[in-house]
Amino acid sequence: CKWKQSFDFATKNLLQEFSMDSINKSVDSIDSIQSYLIASKLDYKPRPVIQEYSSFTSYLIKKNVQFYRSTPPDYIIFNPTAIDSRPPSMAEGASWPTILEQYRIIDYIGDRLLLIKKREGEVNAVTPSIVLEKTFQFGEKVRIPTDAGFIFAKMRFKKTFFGRFVSRIYKTEELYMDLYIQEKLSKSYRIIPGITREGYFIFPIIDDVNFFIKAFYNY
Repeated sequence: CKWKQSFDFATKNLLQEFSMDSINKSVDSIDSIQSYLIASKLDYKPRPVIQEYSSFTSYLIKKNVQFYRSTPPDYIIFNPTAIDSRPPSMAEGASWPTILEQYRIIDYIGDRLLLIKKREGEVNAVTPSIVLEKTFQFGEKVRIPTDAGFIFAKMRFKKTFFGRFVSRIYKTEELYMDLYIQEKLSKSYRIIPGITREGYFIFPIIDDVNFFIKAFYNY
């Protein structure tokens, strides 16, 4: 029938873009390419919230974090990207510490990375330490102690009484955070309070897979 022909044609086009023959066990993807996984007839094992831009509340983020801790897939196809001017490290950012501990890079699939779950004896547990805990005002500059290595930041935003009142009537403005390197503006990112509450890597700045690879081997 016509719909079957259209489906087969679309599947063929998807498979021509890049090969996934090296994946022979369960796989998830931190990049919205679910159609490729399904077209390749892989053992697709998705996290509870399958698209990274949809997990923006504490409840949904914690569900995904728990998934990678307790029932992780054998492979992850990984490409740190983000929408709406968000930092790429916000894409399932709260799960990155677990992924960095439990997976290693083995290959590229197109412009994406292929990660494989480490064997039990290969897992290196990392114990974080608090380097800064403080209350700041909007517009105030925060100096990040970059010599501390990886900075996994958790931020909570508290509205004033007037702010809470206004937000009940009007849609509040988007929040942006400016990042400065050597006192010069480097990046300006939109931040999502629900995501920052559970945490993400704020330093080093990871914009693409190449930056992630450098960070990965220095973690």
